[in-house]
Amino acid sequence: MFKIKPVQKITLEAMLLILTVVGTRIPALFSIPSLEFVRLSLGPAFIIFSSIILGPLYGAFIGAASDLLGAIGTINPFITLMYGLMGLIAWLVFFLIKKVKKTKALSLSMFIAIAVMYVFLVVYVIANNSITSFGGKVYSLSIPVKVIVISLASILTAGFVISYIYFAKYFEKKYQNIATIIDFRQISFIVFVCEVLICLIMGSVVKSFMYGVDFLVIFFIQSIMFFIDIILNSYISTLVLVVFESISKLARRS
Repeated sequence: MFKIKPVQKITLEAMLLILTVVGTRIPALFSIPSLEFVRLSLGPAFIIFSSIILGPLYGAFIGAASDLLGAIGTINPFITLMYGLMGLIAWLVFFLIKKVKKTKALSLSMFIAIAVMYVFLVVYVIANNSITSFGGKVYSLSIPVKVIVISLASILTAGFVISYIYFAKYFEKKYQNIATIIDFRQISFIVFVCEVLICLIMGSVVKSFMYGVDFLVIFFIQSIMFFIDIILNSYISTLVLVVFESISKLARRS
């Protein structure tokens, strides 16, 4: 954890809270009709960053407060709790990573989990002939649709692996002179754990009750967004961390 003065912590906390609300709510404006429970979110990037820099309590506060501020009359205590837990879990995983220090093992375990996720998507599509969404609307999974979904899952999985390798090398090469407390691979693992536990599993359970949609349906659809969320939030978290450490380094010199 960085040594930051109390006043600086409060200022940084306010800035991160605003960024989290914006990163969560703006993408929500472009949610798919009848699939409101599936959306892209950049909020986790700032919650995870705040947890790493400021500590678990600040991360939990920013996570919970960002949901309360962004809810606008549609507050769900379970969703608020989820985002609060994200701040705690992010710091816990960060703490364990700093103790273990086995980056290759983290990458390998994440790739194995991604492979399992891909298999789940393929098996789910093959085994079902329709999907019932919010409002009871039924989407038929015909053979052409199944081919498209499986192809999309394959593209996203391959895209995830390629993007992961590219960004890991990109940050390592471009910012090698900046001694970051945690690199892109480690941050990706933190984001991965938070996305799986909070957004994918807990989120699917809560939303299945909220929208009256089968858990596996939500889990299946969110699994597709899952590949995109991890890369985007990992990139943003790492970039913000690099920028923050660069500014801190300049401040110490002046």
